[in-house]
Amino acid sequence: MSHKDPELDRQIAELREEVRVLRAQDALASGRVAGHKPTTPPVDG
Repeated sequence: MSHKDPELDRQIAELREEVRVLRAQDALASGRVAGHKPTTPPVDG
């Protein structure tokens, strides 16, 4: 970014944090986080 806009930087930081939180919630919901029991049993191949 060639110019400094504190308001734009703040908005970007807020959106990045929101994306981080949503990704963490999604990971928990789908059982991809260590220590969280998956909702479906693993499939033996």
